[in-house]
Amino acid sequence: MDYSQIDTTPGTRTVLSPPFGWHGTESEYGALMKERYEADHNQLVAAAWAAYRHPIVVTGPYARAGAVVLRRTLKRHKARTWRAQPITAKEEAE
Repeated sequence: MDYSQIDTTPGTRTVLSPPFGWHGTESEYGALMKERYEADHNQLVAAAWAAYRHPIVVTGPYARAGAVVLRRTLKRHKARTWRAQPITAKEEAE
């Protein structure tokens, strides 16, 4: 799986995308990602650990919140001997 660019558009079936038709605030998005993490954090950890291989750009309507989710996941599950590449939202990358 390529985690170099992750879309947060609802229904895109990425680790950071809400279900199709979902409409919510950034706060509600954060709560949704927390529920996913608590249910099965393996996919979020795999996406965050991709930052050890290459920079990650998060795009879509929840890009900023999605980048925060990945950064927090990486911080919680970091490998102490490796240096992570940046995780940015598209607005931050420009």
